[in-house]
Amino acid sequence: MALIKCPECGKEISDTVKRCPNCGYHKKIKFDKKKRIIGGGVVLFVIIACIAIFIFTNEKPLNELEQKAVKCVLDYKSMLKNPDSLQVHDIRWEENELVDGMIFIYLDTSGQNGFGGNTRDVARYGIKGEEITYQGSSDDDDSSWEELIAENIEEGWQELQENDNSVISVERVMKEVDSKK
Repeated sequence: MALIKCPECGKEISDTVKRCPNCGYHKKIKFDKKKRIIGGGVVLFVIIACIAIFIFTNEKPLNELEQKAVKCVLDYKSMLKNPDSLQVHDIRWEENELVDGMIFIYLDTSGQNGFGGNTRDVARYGIKGEEITYQGSSDDDDSSWEELIAENIEEGWQELQENDNSVISVERVMKEVDSKK
């Protein structure tokens, strides 16, 4: 703490006071450029961090295919003896070449079977508009018709695995499925 002269009355005053105790002169405070730069940098960092958090945590809503895949997973899950054992490994889709406006959604799943063991298969759903129909899975073999469907599903699945454009996000679909518990 040093003594300086008041520019108004000329009396000695402390360099830390804001007003002269003798004449009331209001001393101008010098701003430290370093503090100003650091303070501005901190404010800028906080603003950028808030924007980044908003952008990266604000998920886009599910697209139409993902919404339909959620319905398929929920339907498939309801058919299982132990629905909580369901694991979805991959979800793909394709247009049905024979029926106009119809698509297939394939679910590569595993889950607990009726005997307590785990099985893995591919289930297929046919979707036209809002109508969703379970068409079977790759391990259906109780009749010759089911075997034919199972072979068709397996062939379709093999072809889709070569097409990255047919992938539906398992993570986004399952997050929505889990939120519906």
